[in-house]
Amino acid sequence: MQLRIKGGILNHMMKRLTSVFSSSFLPFLVFLILSYSVQAQVIPTDPAAIAAGEALFKGNCKTCHKIKEKYTGPALAGVENRVPSIGWILNWVKNPAKVIASGDEYANKIYLENNKSQMTAFTS
Repeated sequence: MQLRIKGGILNHMMKRLTSVFSSSFLPFLVFLILSYSVQAQVIPTDPAAIAAGEALFKGNCKTCHKIKEKYTGPALAGVENRVPSIGWILNWVKNPAKVIASGDEYANKIYLENNKSQMTAFTS
């Protein structure tokens, strides 16, 4: 089964799924963000895609982020409610220095709240 998502529907779906699946949904969100490339996104719901998201989270995010509590970086539960858009997350993950340097208010808030510790860029 696949879901086709555009614009505001994504935000609504993320809120609903996060409340239902909480920490089990986060690896899927990471997979979506790191594979995001077009405005309309087809989200696979098969176990292989979810497992790939979990592997991405464990290999790239878990070192600095916990689901429900602050660690080296901010907690990731509910992140889709705190950021301007999924596209913003993509830009942040790929090049946080550029987003901070652009003067982005939320990026600079995160940067300052985390002792000016900059997130590692994940360009691929």
